Amino acid sequence: MKDAENNFESAKKYFLDGLLSVENGNFSEAETLFLQALKIMPERVSILTNLSAVQIKLSKFDEAYKVALRSTEIEDHNAAAWLNVGLALFNLNESEGAMQAYNKALSLNPQYPEALLNVGVLFAGQRLFYEAIKKYEAVLELNNNNVEAWVNKGVALHELKQYPEALKNFDTAIGLNKDSVEAWLNKSNTLFEQGAFDTSLACVERAYHLRPEQELAIGELLKAKFKMCEWGGIEELIDKCCQDINHGRLASSPFPLIGFVDDPSAHLQAASLYVKKHFPTSKLTKTTFQVNAKVKIKIGYYSADFHNHATSYLMAQALEEHNSERFEIYAFSFGPVLKDDMRQRIKSLFYKFIEIGDLSDKEVVELSRSENIDIAVDLKGFTQYARTGIFAHKLAPLQINYLGYPGTLGAIYFDYVIADRALIPVDLQKFYSEKIVYLPNSYQANDARRKISNSTHNKVDLGLSAAGFVFCCFNNNYKILPNIFDIWMRILKSVEGSVLWLFEDNPFASRNLKLEAEKRGVDSSRLIFASKLPLDQHLARLRLADLFLDTLPYNAHTTASDALWAGLPLLTCPGKSFASRVAASLLHAVELPELVMDSLEAYEAKAIELAKDTSQLNAIKLKLEQNRKTSSLFDGKLFAQHLEMAYEAMFARYQAGLEPDVIDVGELIQQKG
Repeated sequence: MKDAENNFESAKKYFLDGLLSVENGNFSEAETLFLQALKIMPERVSILTNLSAVQIKLSKFDEAYKVALRSTEIEDHNAAAWLNVGLALFNLNESEGAMQAYNKALSLNPQYPEALLNVGVLFAGQRLFYEAIKKYEAVLELNNNNVEAWVNKGVALHELKQYPEALKNFDTAIGLNKDSVEAWLNKSNTLFEQGAFDTSLACVERAYHLRPEQELAIGELLKAKFKMCEWGGIEELIDKCCQDINHGRLASSPFPLIGFVDDPSAHLQAASLYVKKHFPTSKLTKTTFQVNAKVKIKIGYYSADFHNHATSYLMAQALEEHNSERFEIYAFSFGPVLKDDMRQRIKSLFYKFIEIGDLSDKEVVELSRSENIDIAVDLKGFTQYARTGIFAHKLAPLQINYLGYPGTLGAIYFDYVIADRALIPVDLQKFYSEKIVYLPNSYQANDARRKISNSTHNKVDLGLSAAGFVFCCFNNNYKILPNIFDIWMRILKSVEGSVLWLFEDNPFASRNLKLEAEKRGVDSSRLIFASKLPLDQHLARLRLADLFLDTLPYNAHTTASDALWAGLPLLTCPGKSFASRVAASLLHAVELPELVMDSLEAYEAKAIELAKDTSQLNAIKLKLEQNRKTSSLFDGKLFAQHLEMAYEAMFARYQAGLEPDVIDVGELIQQKG
């Protein structure tokens, strides 16, 4: 009896000390203490429940699931235990099991706010935003001061593009807790979407200063600063961001990172951390696909951009040239339902054009499998409106990362990334979770049927000097980094009467770039900003420029091929990352390697040299004019053939039961003779 009492007291002490550690935020210590208590009293549900809760905090989801499930086996009517089962399953990407567990908890306690809240989170993750909002409102009926419910409701409204209502919810959350980092971050994101970049920056700065270690906070802060070309303090922020990522902390989502860091190792680490946290593969459900001989390979293209958008501008001719005798191509569109010129052009090219914008991830997966898609091609990656989650559940036997995102997706459920030798040299393959498919020319699809307007622009009407040399860069302003801008300003100083023609992304960036020019001793009137035009007119005006100056580490991509198609030479300096090597890929394909510089010093010197040596520049322009008609870069039919050879090689490996491996289409062509 005495021993039993002593054991109880020991277990009780471990348990209470564990609760104290939880209060202090020391979850590792709490786990150790709860495990000690559990050794003494292995059937105690309160210990099991608290242990599983801290294991969830520690991202030990497998262990948490087993412990939580054990507690329900002992005490089936414990709602908190069922909540933990649901949370663990949710983080294991088992949404159906999580929903069942949450509903069990709610059957035991219909007014359980944590369960209601997490059902809402689950609905939101499945893009069932109206259902999610109902659950958040149910939580608020129980407690109108629940900050998390207000924030989550705002996020759902944001996803529905109801931005004013979303902001009201974030402001309510901030009114309840002015230190709510989540509310400030999400308010910043919504303001960013509305183009209120200055107030967006102020909100994300508030969030970062409240909690510098907050997931994604540094990346969002840098994204906002670069959007406005607000460069104060960015060096320290970039250093901290890279250090955090190197230590396994998700300081930035992958997409902003590629714009300010030329480090493929950091890009892989950030992508891996991001998908592990937000789009993990299912650990409990295994997907199998039947291996059948196919008369036609079914290719599914998944995108939000089947309309007047850069991706469709590039892909249009490749889609037109697909061989319908060997392939059935399907569009799975989750972007806006538009009826613009590009949508009308490409919609009829697909065997089926399927709108999936209103479907949940589960419904998209079921639909894709019912269509027996063989190769699912993600044209979005981590860019705006991406739906990475659908690929985590395996839409098809083979899943491909292509075109939309310039880098690795860091996920084991993507089998291949389509590239070329200029883009991913052999020594950089290790920084890609996917196996590389090498196309023999440039990886980038291009449309040789892009129209160039016949409208006549003149320099003066567009604000340019009638006689001076026109350098230009029509990249998004967030790609302009201070070191590149330093070079540009030195170039302007060296070339008398020259101007720099830039795309006007937003008035804040334009104002700040003019201020930065003045700081570097350059009259800000030498920076000319151009507004957005329809593509055919934009291509026409590009002919008024003399030389396109590329950015680093995020190159011109579609803007580079636009320039080359219009006959405008482009000067680049490749780095190590995917995004930093795209312009070099294009220049090699159009047979202008002399415009690919091996250092920024050479880039600067070459720009000045070309501006002062008109005969050399004119020779390059003449060469470009000839090559754009004959080179591989703008040969859409040849590109489609190479892409199809890649698809066939991937699928042949799959049919043979072989794991994905590096595929070189150029070698396949040589083998065929």
